[in-house]
Amino acid sequence: MIPTQRIFIEPRKEIWFDLLKRPQIETQQLEGTVSAILDDVKKRGDDAIKEYTYKFDKRTLSELQVGREAIQSSEGEISTALKDAIQLAASNIRKFHEAQRENFQKIETSPGVNCWRKAVPIQRVG
Repeated sequence: MIPTQRIFIEPRKEIWFDLLKRPQIETQQLEGTVSAILDDVKKRGDDAIKEYTYKFDKRTLSELQVGREAIQSSEGEISTALKDAIQLAASNIRKFHEAQRENFQKIETSPGVNCWRKAVPIQRVG
C-alpha cells in the first residue's frame, strides 16, 4: 500500500527535523516486494515493466526504448541543476565501480613460468 503524501507549505522551524527524516521500512518487507516484482518481470517481461511503470509512475509507455532524438530533444526540458546532479551521480558511480576493477598483474615465479589472475565477466546471471 502506498502511503498518502502530506504537503507542508512554509512549515514551522520546529518540525523541520521531523520532515527531513527518511522514512523507515522493514528490510524484509522491502526485499519481499522487490523480489515479487523482479520475478514478475522475469516471467512477463515488457508487459510487467509497462504495468509497474503505470502503477508506480502513473505513466503509460508505448515503447521501452528511447531513441537518440527523443533524448536530445528532451534535454532542454530539465534544469541545469538537475543535469549537473545526474552528471555528478554518474561520475560517482563510475569512480566507485572502476575502483573495484582488478588490476592485471603478471608475475614470473620461476624463469619462464608466468602466473596471473584474470577477472572474466560472466555472460548471464540466473
